[in-house]
Amino acid sequence: MDEKEAISDVELLSHVLLFTYQKTIRALCILPHEYLTRHIIDSIKKASGDMKIILVDGMNLDQAFENYSATLKNSGLVKNVWFEKLSSEEYMLHIDGCVYAKRIHSILKPRNVVCRFALLAMAIYEKFSGYKVELTDSEFMEKGTKTIIKKSA
Repeated sequence: MDEKEAISDVELLSHVLLFTYQKTIRALCILPHEYLTRHIIDSIKKASGDMKIILVDGMNLDQAFENYSATLKNSGLVKNVWFEKLSSEEYMLHIDGCVYAKRIHSILKPRNVVCRFALLAMAIYEKFSGYKVELTDSEFMEKGTKTIIKKSA
């Protein structure tokens, strides 16, 4: 196995870990999203500041989402990604051609969990909108995901 394949396998297993944590917390807790997902989003925002990681540049939320989409596409992890604006405070994140989908989605058939790319988008939403995001599960499909990203009620 060459180094690139090993990294891919490590990435796939880390993806499995995230789903497993989410499912385990959901099974054990009354408010699983409030316990795990909220902590993940807050940690992403803190790490992006403390470690000088620029989460996404932009003058506003729409521009930040456009830049995040371009970053994901350029990473080679997805073939296409876009945000569909459903209202002034609600978006649908579409991921297509995800490198994890073929092996992870088909094997684990994830339900009641959030796509890792959507978790990052939720952190971006909070950073640029100033609102807490509603924690919504992703819909996992054969080649990607769809996730609603919106202001918490």
